[in-house]
Amino acid sequence: MGPAAGAFGASTEPSADLLARSLASFAASPNVRGPLADALASAGSTMVDVNRAVAPLYAPALVDPQPAHDLELAARLINSGLGSRVLTVTCVGYDTHASQLGWHARLLANLDAGLARFFTVLSPAYAGRVCVLVVSEFGRAPKANASAGTDHGTAGLHLLLGARVRGGRHGATPSLTDLSRLGRERVSVDQRSVFATVLSRWLAADDRQVLGATYPSLDLFTGPPDPAPVDGLGAAGDLPRAGRIVALTPARLLDTREAGGGAGRVRPDAPVELIVAGVGGVPPAGVSSVVLNVTATEPSTAGYVTVWPTGSPRPLASNLNVMRGDTVPNLVVAAVGDGGKVSLFSSAASAHLVVDVVAFAGDVGGGTLVPVTPTRLVDTRLTGVRLTAGVPLVVPVAGRSGVPAVGVVGVVANVTVTEPTAAGYLTAWPAGEVAPLASNLNFVGGQTVPNLVLVKLRDGAMALQASASAHILVDVCGYLVANATGVELRAAVPVRVLDTRDPGGTGAPVGPGATVAVPTAAAVPPDATAVLLNVTAVDPTVPGFVTAWSGAVDRPVASTLNLVPGRVVANLAVVPLDASGRCALYNSAGQTHLVADVMGWFA
Repeated sequence: MGPAAGAFGASTEPSADLLARSLASFAASPNVRGPLADALASAGSTMVDVNRAVAPLYAPALVDPQPAHDLELAARLINSGLGSRVLTVTCVGYDTHASQLGWHARLLANLDAGLARFFTVLSPAYAGRVCVLVVSEFGRAPKANASAGTDHGTAGLHLLLGARVRGGRHGATPSLTDLSRLGRERVSVDQRSVFATVLSRWLAADDRQVLGATYPSLDLFTGPPDPAPVDGLGAAGDLPRAGRIVALTPARLLDTREAGGGAGRVRPDAPVELIVAGVGGVPPAGVSSVVLNVTATEPSTAGYVTVWPTGSPRPLASNLNVMRGDTVPNLVVAAVGDGGKVSLFSSAASAHLVVDVVAFAGDVGGGTLVPVTPTRLVDTRLTGVRLTAGVPLVVPVAGRSGVPAVGVVGVVANVTVTEPTAAGYLTAWPAGEVAPLASNLNFVGGQTVPNLVLVKLRDGAMALQASASAHILVDVCGYLVANATGVELRAAVPVRVLDTRDPGGTGAPVGPGATVAVPTAAAVPPDATAVLLNVTAVDPTVPGFVTAWSGAVDRPVASTLNLVPGRVVANLAVVPLDASGRCALYNSAGQTHLVADVMGWFA
């Protein structure tokens, strides 16, 4: 399709679009040239349809070393539910006969980064359905030549990776002394046994028919592949259905510091399973996900906290990050798992966890969410009037900052506390009600801390109260309406879509005033209009802020999280997507690494 032929039909050139439409018209009706021409026309039309379907998954901007780019694209194609049984990625450059040590170190580092990228992007719904077989076209001889390289050999290594792969070494340890007459290593496992095992036990194929003979089967798998995701979309897979959001007056579900409130300190080897269905105002049935404010406090070491649906494997993602002795909150949207529970993991040696429920989503009524470009609603620094400790501040929301004047039942906003005079906490709740026993964010004296809040409105307003004097900033990210004009929430098992620390990513921190694109197409369906994105800044060099927005409009005057030099800071954001399924992150000052995990989406 034009100059961007490798872009899976993603070219935007008018000539390429005209060609695509012309090819698609071939199969509109039988032509006069016979059945072969009809078959060719139909095949061409199908290819165009496939190109258009997968074009959003292709990322021309990716410039990572091969094979990271190709392996990420392979994972995206799998997540799309396209239905391919086998995908092949070729890694070139291994035919080295000189200076081999340095060459192979770089090549294997690229391979390692590519495989890590593949399994990071791969949807959890397909984790048990995919294995990766790494094979070499030829082996290497063990003896070095005069150019600090080796010649071709007769034996080589294969790698097999996946959730159902039985780990360990299969075959004898290669000998460097018991060599063939030509000085080559001896083969201990026939390569065709590897192929036969993958064909028969993983692809359910007739290995004898494919290979033309019978070869011994190897014990390579712990079990058969998982069944296919029910809806054909890897990112949605076996996850809970979408649901309308019901905002609640916050209620405490867990406080491990209290004698009757939990299981004591949470350790890495003892995740907590928390019942969320039927408590704190959440119905016992018909709930697909919950919105929780999770706080980690008194961690004995630095670490992170992950929340995910009970019964699913713990994902490679984090909801909040802590340093030793920190108290850090973050809003979490989690799919409800087995038994109406969510699981909480802390990587710190031990830590206390506090959990407040603020909303849920399901098929029991409620409102739908309308994401908006973040807009600043309150900044007490402009008036010089700080929040007084223990005194509620009523904030009218309806009719301001892009929120309609009528029909609004809740607001999603990023609230930041800055310049507090002492340690304390902030609570947000519906105006006119009694302040609940719950907190939205915790802070220490002089600290700047943000957190997303989802607050039910009463008479179009919410209330904010801090336990210590402080300035506050409020940025509106979306609002809830009581009818079906918005979009429904679908919580997901978290998926990491950006990590600039990863050699398979940019490999470099984001500089001052720089913007980085966040590709989310591999983690959300094509009809997603916004994502729940947990954004983490790692080791920023100077104070500053990060803004998340669609990237399709001018960057707003708002912040998603605030940076503290040398710290790890995270916050959840509701971020609209542009037409290509991407959003953007902006770093205001200094350098920082950025990590982004998709926690769910709106469609």
